[in-house]
Amino acid sequence: MKKIIILTTLSISIINCSQKTKSNMIMNPEITSQNIVEKIYEQVKHYPKEPVYQVFVKNSLCVYELLVNDYPIANEREYGQLMTPFTINNAILKSGKQKITLRLYPAPAEYSRSGDLLSPNTSCNLEIEYVDNKDSEYKYIPVTKFELPMKVRMAGRDNDIAIPEFEGAGKKYYEITYEFDANVPYEIKGWSEGQDLSKLNQDQLTKKALEAYNFRKKIVENRDINAIAKQVYNPIKEQMISEYETKDYIKKLGMNI
Repeated sequence: MKKIIILTTLSISIINCSQKTKSNMIMNPEITSQNIVEKIYEQVKHYPKEPVYQVFVKNSLCVYELLVNDYPIANEREYGQLMTPFTINNAILKSGKQKITLRLYPAPAEYSRSGDLLSPNTSCNLEIEYVDNKDSEYKYIPVTKFELPMKVRMAGRDNDIAIPEFEGAGKKYYEITYEFDANVPYEIKGWSEGQDLSKLNQDQLTKKALEAYNFRKKIVENRDINAIAKQVYNPIKEQMISEYETKDYIKKLGMNI
C-alpha cells in the first residue's frame, strides 16, 4: 500500500513559520506548477539495486497504529483480519537501524468478549520484507518478523496447564517498539532536523500553527496552484527519491496538484 501524504506540508510550514516571518512562508521560490515534475525527477536517482521495504501486518482482536521512525504509516481503526502490506521507504531516511512502533487498541466490543480492554487472545504480527525494484520477478526477500510478547497463565484443577496470553491483556492501550536493519542507496533529510513541539512555547506554537493553516487555506481557496506546488515539492520529492519513481508516475501525480 503506497500513500502520498500531502498534508505533511502543513507541519513543515508550522516549523518554518516558527523561524520565518509570514511573508516568507512560501518555500522553494523556483518551483511552479509547470516545472514541478521536471524539478522532482531531476532529484530521483536510479541504482543497480533498489530495495523497496514493506511491512505486512496481521492482526486479530485489535486495531492499530503503525509508525516507522516516528513517521505515521497506518492508522487502522476499522476492524478486519487482513494481511495488510504498507510500503515504508518514505519513512526510511538512510541505511541502518530503523524503529518501528506498534500501538494497539481493543477491537470493537462485538468482536471480543473483553469489551473495551485488550483480549488475552490479541495478536498482531509484523513481517518486514523488501523487493528489488530492478527485479523483473519482484521476489520478496524476508528481513525479520515480530510477534507480541506473551505471558503464561497457569490453569486447571491442579494448576498444571500453561495457557499463553498476550502480555497487554486487560489494558485499553498497548505500545511496543522494535528495531530492524534496512539498507537503502539513498539518503534524505525528512524530519531529521525537526523540533519537539511539546518543548516550545505553546501559545506561540498555536499562533504559528494557525498562521500556517490560514495561509494554506487561503492558497487552496484561491486555487493558487503555483503556491501549492512550492509547498508540496519537498515531501513529494523525498518520497519519489525513496521509491525510485519513474517520470511517468511523477507526471501523473503532478496532474493532481
